[in-house]
Amino acid sequence: MDISRITLVACAVLCAAGAVSAGPIGELNISLGGMFPQGNYARYTDPGFTLDVRATFHIPKVGFAAGWVDASLAFFGSDESFVEVVDDPYIKGADQTVSEWTVSLHGGLQFGVDTRRGFFRPRAALGPGLYLFQTDTRLEVPGMEEPLSSESEGQLRFGWRGVAGVDLFFVTKWGLSFDFTYDHVLGLDHVDEYLPGGQLVRTARTARYQSYMVGITIPFETMGEGP
Repeated sequence: MDISRITLVACAVLCAAGAVSAGPIGELNISLGGMFPQGNYARYTDPGFTLDVRATFHIPKVGFAAGWVDASLAFFGSDESFVEVVDDPYIKGADQTVSEWTVSLHGGLQFGVDTRRGFFRPRAALGPGLYLFQTDTRLEVPGMEEPLSSESEGQLRFGWRGVAGVDLFFVTKWGLSFDFTYDHVLGLDHVDEYLPGGQLVRTARTARYQSYMVGITIPFETMGEGP
């Protein structure tokens, strides 16, 4: 899944570079918060931390509507346990660390107030997204310098994101943002059971996430100005 990961990062960088170089009317937002899974699927169900970078581009002569793109990273945490592994001809004890995280890209339309001067600026946005969910598993035997094994398993999925939020501009050059974000991911694998022969059976389920975020919003036209 390395190619998919590189592609997602490259798209995010190109979007950010285009926003700065083209000089459109809009804002850059950087937010941090918590992500809370909603559902009973087996993986990616622990609450986590999320980082989001969003660029908004206002449509000329349609002040209440804007286009937006964002890139997000969420980390669901790591679980550590002690397991026994077969390293022929021996059985060894090892420390197992399982880490789960996701990166995603979204884009769509945003609707809000038609003002560049107001203090209170509510908004709502909706758009499709591409999600890469990743599980990294690492086995380490005490006393060994190198890990016994290190594996990564990824799932690339489609979905959509809805955002409801508000920007509070105490000064003209930047504002505070408060957002509620809903992510709807289609066909995320659900681990069902192991069959007697050792085969892992999975069924696809819809995954849902709610995030609460706080950040800072900076208009493009004020980025080159001093404090």
